[in-house]
Amino acid sequence: MSTRRMEHQVMLRVSRDEAREKLQRQLDQGNNLADRNITSQVELDTAHADQNRWQRYTRQLLNNIFGKDAPAKEFAVACSAAPHIDSPRPDLARRFQQGMIEQVRQLESIVERLELWPEIRDGSTPPPIPIDSRKVFIVHGHDEAARETLCRFLEKLDLIPIVLHEQASQGRAIIEKIEAYADVAFAVVLMTADDVGASKSSATDLRPRARQNVILELGYFVGKIGRERVCALHRSEVEVPSDFAGVVYVSMAGAWQFQLAKEIRAAGIPINLNRLVEVGF
Repeated sequence: MSTRRMEHQVMLRVSRDEAREKLQRQLDQGNNLADRNITSQVELDTAHADQNRWQRYTRQLLNNIFGKDAPAKEFAVACSAAPHIDSPRPDLARRFQQGMIEQVRQLESIVERLELWPEIRDGSTPPPIPIDSRKVFIVHGHDEAARETLCRFLEKLDLIPIVLHEQASQGRAIIEKIEAYADVAFAVVLMTADDVGASKSSATDLRPRARQNVILELGYFVGKIGRERVCALHRSEVEVPSDFAGVVYVSMAGAWQFQLAKEIRAAGIPINLNRLVEVGF
């Protein structure tokens, strides 16, 4: 599996500054180990013991920062690939340094890429994004024009819109079909003025609302993939539900394309915002 595929799901579990500070401290210790002069068996044994402690601490630190995602695995591979020496030889210092240098270089590579990985917001841990997934589920009502505009926009960002009625049913009920195609990285809920409604106390004050199935599916995806990966895209006149605090609502009256793209990228899905300019948004 390529590093790029694995990195799609990487997110920082601590602040970027904290991660950089702690990893830099490990880099400094690793460089000190690589510079150590080894000329005897005693010095070799001491160097191995110090190296093992450094490796164990660094692996745990990477797990704390990234979970068991790509960076921690990359470092583990670098450690296992290091040359092993078990007896004093004239070139043992060079071989020990070679192994340490490779591990330090791998750690440096991780530090250099810290700015590429988003931080988990609000201290919550979103569920992992399906590996190599570019799929975005589209929840919609009767506004076909809005749905098609959204789908074409997502495709221009190299994402894959999933529209339920375009998928094979295979004899399944609607909810079963939703469950079958819900393994996505993000969901966009289109709230368009398909219905009208009012409270019982003011029955004549009818307001435009999204269809009930749209509200149901909004709640489903909040529970399924986390509110950090759900965005409600609504027409300006549509009544917005009050019980979904934390869900991002974006009005289609403004520059919704840029706002939606930012939310998708903040959820850990790699997209290039420069594409917005290239495709004319």
